[in-house]
Amino acid sequence: RIGEICIIVCRRPFFFVFENDHEVSRVHGHWIRRNFTASRFSHHFNDLWKVIQQNPLGLVAGSYVMCFHATARAAKQWMPERWIAIANQLSAKWLIFVFPWGNEVEKRASEYLASKVPNALVPRGFTVAESFPLIAQAKLTIGVDTGFTHLSAILGKPTIELYVDSPRWKTEGYWSERIVNLGDMKQAPSQVEVIAALNRLLEH
Repeated sequence: RIGEICIIVCRRPFFFVFENDHEVSRVHGHWIRRNFTASRFSHHFNDLWKVIQQNPLGLVAGSYVMCFHATARAAKQWMPERWIAIANQLSAKWLIFVFPWGNEVEKRASEYLASKVPNALVPRGFTVAESFPLIAQAKLTIGVDTGFTHLSAILGKPTIELYVDSPRWKTEGYWSERIVNLGDMKQAPSQVEVIAALNRLLEH
């Protein structure tokens, strides 16, 4: 059991803290560097790796794309018609497009998107711990400025981060060529840009 998982973003870089015995609320980056020893990291990493090897939805690794369309602030969301367009354009690649959700409003949005896309899946709700293997085993993740999208980048997976109404510099992934950051504050990425990035990442 991983227990409580807390992702702390201290601008740059990202830090992970895994605690089994008690809840982690706010942890400062300096506390992590001082107290999160190599032996503790090794122990928790082994627990995490066991979980990552499983797939909570029974999906085959590399057969699907995680599409994180929802976020807490509606202004940060990408237009539904663009999600539909890119998924339809890539449907010939025989990938499953997974549209996660976190509440009933987001679930209805996922169901709408899935109804317009072949090979789409609206999954059951899943926990933060379950998100690790789901993201780690995905062929690619595309998503708006939200925690799960950034988690994909942290895990080193092919990731497209879409910035619609938030400053890109605050959370963009910059440490791998497999991470593509598109858009910026009040500058939603175009459908053409996203499709080009998807094709590039899927070729590698």
